[in-house]
Amino acid sequence: MHILRNFKNFEDAGLNFFEPLTILLGRNGSGKTNLIEGVELFAALTSGAPVSDITDVGREGALKVRGGLESCVRFGARSFQLRLAEANVPFDGSRCPLDYTIEVAMDKAAGPHVAAEKLLIGSRVFFDARSEDGDVLDIRYDNFAPGGRPK
Repeated sequence: MHILRNFKNFEDAGLNFFEPLTILLGRNGSGKTNLIEGVELFAALTSGAPVSDITDVGREGALKVRGGLESCVRFGARSFQLRLAEANVPFDGSRCPLDYTIEVAMDKAAGPHVAAEKLLIGSRVFFDARSEDGDVLDIRYDNFAPGGRPK
């Protein structure tokens, strides 16, 4: 399930692409394209595209989003989250649920930046990264060694 929080006109929306067929129906301006842009943006960010490469339509950039990155934050919010949840992946000899979240914050001083990123497979936290100022990341990750999680 793709989940969008505070993304464009959605406070909290989910879209299940794990079914064989997904159909989006709605009036003009209801958010169909916003859902698609959210999924495309999530795919680009999880593939390692820098936030600075995301631009408005008609400008140079690797990924174009209508209104640019600043328009992705829902009115009144300071950040948006894009998440993939409920996907089952092979891990440790069985299939486990995957939960991957990325949060992008808009900050006047730091500009748009990845404020948080977290990957869980089953109950195991592979990494959890957070940034308060858009510059320094506080990262905890699983190095698969016994005894704890490095920071």
